[in-house]
Amino acid sequence: MNPELIIEQKINAAIKNKIILNHKYLDDEQLSIDEQSDVLKSIFDKEIRDKEINDILNHFTPIFTGGHPISLSVVGKTGVGKSVSI
Repeated sequence: MNPELIIEQKINAAIKNKIILNHKYLDDEQLSIDEQSDVLKSIFDKEIRDKEINDILNHFTPIFTGGHPISLSVVGKTGVGKSVSI
């Protein structure tokens, strides 16, 4: 198969399956006040964060019961909500 055709197919597949639907959401200065408000509402939505909050609480529970904390590493891309979750 033609290498140029393979590359074109891969590019088209990447465009079709893109993760970031709207790049302006990566920079909050590009958002209107209403859009910024919508983003903050989704970040602080209890339903969205319940699992993450429970996982983090499970790591810190030993501290409150007199035990030793479990090591915790929070990894992720910029803007996914690591700091907000912690």
